[in-house]
Amino acid sequence: MLKLSEDALARRLLMPVAVIHAFEEGMVRIRASTLHDIGGILKVPMRFFFDGYMASADNDV
Repeated sequence: MLKLSEDALARRLLMPVAVIHAFEEGMVRIRASTLHDIGGILKVPMRFFFDGYMASADNDV
């Protein structure tokens, strides 16, 4: 399910590996459509990328 190298993901998305790396490092914002495509490639629902986000946001209040 989640075992995919940056290089393999970049090839599937037709993007340079540097862009995938920038996504992972938080240097570049990822478009919703790209996140959707990545979810499809990894076979995970969109909520996978946000698990725990609301819980940590609630603690910051």
